[in-house]
Amino acid sequence: IDKGGAHGIGPNLWGVMGENHASEPGFSYSDALKATSADKWDWQSMARWLANPRQYVPGNKMSFAGISKPED
Repeated sequence: IDKGGAHGIGPNLWGVMGENHASEPGFSYSDALKATSADKWDWQSMARWLANPRQYVPGNKMSFAGISKPED
């Protein structure tokens, strides 16, 4: 998550809060995530994504299963 850093398994997350979903140039997003590109990342959407990416955006290609314990 370094400013100007390279993409890894996912897109570089520097400055993602307040930005639209699937908006980082140069990253190959799933069609499912691109379909939500009008939505913005805020604290609520990020919490939902981190809890369960497959439930938040069904059909996305994220291999991360989610964080099941809120305290984590």
